[in-house]
Amino acid sequence: MKKRKVIYVMLITLSIALLFLSLFLFCLYKNKKSYASLIYEAAIKMERVEVYLKERCIEKGMELVDEDINSTYLVGPDFTELTSTPGDEREKRSTLNPYSAAAVTSMLLDAGLKKGDTIAIGASGSYPGFFLAALSAASELDLKVKLILSLGSSMYGATRLQYNIFDIARDARESGLIEYELLGVSRGYKDDKGGSVLEGILYNGTEELSLDICREEAERSGCVLINPPTLQESIEERLRLFGEVKLFINVGGAPVNIGDGTVSFSVPAGLVMEMDDVPKGEGKGVVYEYLDKGIPVINLLDSKGFSEKYNVEFDVSPFPEIEKEPLGISYLTMGIISLVLSITIITLSSIYYVRRKRDEV
Repeated sequence: MKKRKVIYVMLITLSIALLFLSLFLFCLYKNKKSYASLIYEAAIKMERVEVYLKERCIEKGMELVDEDINSTYLVGPDFTELTSTPGDEREKRSTLNPYSAAAVTSMLLDAGLKKGDTIAIGASGSYPGFFLAALSAASELDLKVKLILSLGSSMYGATRLQYNIFDIARDARESGLIEYELLGVSRGYKDDKGGSVLEGILYNGTEELSLDICREEAERSGCVLINPPTLQESIEERLRLFGEVKLFINVGGAPVNIGDGTVSFSVPAGLVMEMDDVPKGEGKGVVYEYLDKGIPVINLLDSKGFSEKYNVEFDVSPFPEIEKEPLGISYLTMGIISLVLSITIITLSSIYYVRRKRDEV
């Protein structure tokens, strides 16, 4: 009699333990599902923004360049009045993969960002794909985005005069899919003075042309025209405009954002929570200014390194179909199994207990 009672108590204890285990597993599943869903939705958002921008480009009568093998209209010509530095068409195409937004979303979550947090984005025209990935990820997470754009672009980026990075940003917001606050615009390139790498060879007056485009955009958008005499003053102006932020995203290789010379290659691709040996002195770029203050950054410049590090296919055509991350049988299935076992044990134990009591009577 006593032995049977002990067995019954043990079964009830086991069923309760299984019940708590199932609840724990359901919580894990919910968190994993939430994480996976955010990443998936960010990729979908970027894909939809690109479709909208493509439609706008077609409406404007723009022509595709041969290098734009995915027909995005976001791979620009090699050399124009806005081309500041050399560039690789494969890298520009790769960043337009919507899974770039999924990777950036993962970085933002890993950095601990949450809804309502404020981030800063400093972008040149060199990587429209990375730019859209950052905006899509931030919008999906409901982050407040403070944005400063520089006009210059390396080859195959936003090099079109009639559809530069300012136009891309404006149309992206008009799509209704993303949101940001444009704080300022500048010319970019050397010392943030703009111009073309082919100034005096194919083109003349490109610095003045860049300034005219920036001035027009500042008037249209109501933002600040950043045009100080020195690179360091341009860096300081950006820091003042951004104010307090939780994280900074650099897009492209504008010296004002990533530094000039060898220091521009010192920051790894992707999320950088902290960095030892931050360069000292003036002109080191906004990225280093934030790292020096202990504020994490996401560096979106090295497309090949980004692809390898975050498992985004490099220079693929066509872009892969976006699929939800399979949750498999893991947490959800184990939770269901635990719950069923718990209910089964409780039911059988109760039936056994009732029958024993009835037999005793």
